[in-house]
Amino acid sequence: MGGFSAQHVANVVWSFAKLGEYPGGGVLEAIFERIPYAFNSSSNPQDVANTLWGCATLGVRPGEGALEALRVRACQLVGGFNAQALSNTVWAYATLGVSPGAELLDGLVARCLEVNEDLAPQAVANSLWAFAALDGEALKKVLVALCGQALRHLEEGDLSESHIQQVHQCLLYAELVVG
Repeated sequence: MGGFSAQHVANVVWSFAKLGEYPGGGVLEAIFERIPYAFNSSSNPQDVANTLWGCATLGVRPGEGALEALRVRACQLVGGFNAQALSNTVWAYATLGVSPGAELLDGLVARCLEVNEDLAPQAVANSLWAFAALDGEALKKVLVALCGQALRHLEEGDLSESHIQQVHQCLLYAELVVG
């Protein structure tokens, strides 16, 4: 797997997650060992987001070296994240129970405020939950923008019942945090 690029890593991890299959035989562990080498200047926001999303979906936390390499690359690329990459990344960190660190969290908040109008209904609900799970201060910064998008999707009939419940739970939490 020495020749695996970031795109190869992302595609394989994403594919296993999409299939709901955890490969045996140390396959993921070998892939995770490639992350510090593969996520260099040629990797892009989708590579980072898909790798993190795949790990979180599989419920697998890569080693510290892999997480650090992904965090560093995400910090470099966060300004180029589209709405889906942003949502998947913040959701993955929250689902894995891993702090993205102050620099990346600040970047994710800033990018969220820039792309929030492009977030799909599920991405709005997931992003609200993820920011709430990661950091109350971050939630405060994105709350108005994301709730505005949730309301827009609600008015358009795009929010499912589960998304409405998720938004409601985040609002209850925000009431405790924000006051």
